Amino acid sequence: MPEIIIIGAGLTGLSTAYHLKKPFVVLEKHKTPGGLCGSISDGGFTFDHSGHLLHLHDPLTKPLLDGLMAVKLDKIARQASVFTNRRYVPYPFQANLYYLPEKIRKECLDGFIRRARKRSFPPNTAFQEWSNSVFGKGITKHFMKPYNEKLWTVSASRLTSDWVAPFVPQPKLAEIISGANNRRNKEFGYNVSFYYPEAGGCQSIVNAFYDNVDNVRLGVAAGRIDPINKRLETSDGKVLRYEHIISTQPLVELLGNIKDLPASVKSAVGALSWNSVDCLNLAFRSDSRSTCPARGQHWLYFPEKKYVFYRAGIYSNIHPSMAPEGFFSMYVELSRKPGERFDGKTALSHTLAGLRDAGLTGKNSRPEITRVLKLPYAYVIYDKKRTAALKTITSFLAKNDIYSIGRYGAWEYSFMESSIIGGKKLAAKLNK
Repeated sequence: MPEIIIIGAGLTGLSTAYHLKKPFVVLEKHKTPGGLCGSISDGGFTFDHSGHLLHLHDPLTKPLLDGLMAVKLDKIARQASVFTNRRYVPYPFQANLYYLPEKIRKECLDGFIRRARKRSFPPNTAFQEWSNSVFGKGITKHFMKPYNEKLWTVSASRLTSDWVAPFVPQPKLAEIISGANNRRNKEFGYNVSFYYPEAGGCQSIVNAFYDNVDNVRLGVAAGRIDPINKRLETSDGKVLRYEHIISTQPLVELLGNIKDLPASVKSAVGALSWNSVDCLNLAFRSDSRSTCPARGQHWLYFPEKKYVFYRAGIYSNIHPSMAPEGFFSMYVELSRKPGERFDGKTALSHTLAGLRDAGLTGKNSRPEITRVLKLPYAYVIYDKKRTAALKTITSFLAKNDIYSIGRYGAWEYSFMESSIIGGKKLAAKLNK
């Protein structure tokens, strides 16, 4: 019997399996590996499940991938902007106020200089309070608040700031002033550069691990878990015994499958919140009437309410392998609360109108291909209930030899390298 059951053949689960030295089985409910890091092919185009880019900070990750991948990872310098007031403001917004209309630029700069700055913030500080203190009311008003409320689907006073490091750059006063008076002269953030496969999209990263891992059962979902007797039922009618479970599925789904949850854990599960994202993957013909004029941008943020999407990325600018010659391809992300109805026809209509208005497509452009990829769990909500709920849940799971890891297993905001390293670290712990 397998000693360890891994639920999910996404990047976290496969990295864990690759590094394990004990018997295991990986259960993946889909017929292909990858989860939300997987890619699909359609008509010569490669589409990811929204914008997944590889940001590497651990010196051991790149050599690991180079040794496993069948294709090369290309290093790419970030080109990203905030599209607001009909202008491209280089990312990050707070460091490039020069590009804004004079009145707004002055409001943002004055607000930053006069901000009531705090030196430290206790856990669960509201994001709006944090942003006002760190950036001032102008930057908060014109970008931080509207963009993040659109993305997370909750108010900036409910959202906490516990997620901001390393995702929100915090330039110093001299850098903000310089960025308000001069054109961009410095890059900020954890994603100044990134890596992307020269072919195959993010699926190539997934396949690097999958091709080197045995005992992956595709099309088999994990079902009911009996933690007392250490038994797990699978969707194909089998019952597996285990010593440990490593789950990378969304935490709420894992807990929904565990038999006889204590009342305190059920209550904690009910305190967890998240949003959903619908990713519209679009392919356009590049002719004289509909060439994407996004100035080589890899992605753009859209804080203004008139655009239904919060972000749009241009796959074919990220890497030319993503679209055939004579075409360009995009992903456009729309967020919503879980359970809210997604009207695909209306969403596409509003999205195309927004892309035309922003000048990303021609006035008469229509997509040659439209593929909607749904992310039912996209961003976990950082609010005042999250920390206490996770403490209760992780304590219960640890007592029952269950590890819940990865972006959705750990219920956190993270990036792909975190998934690879998290799986590697847990495997090292269990290998002892």
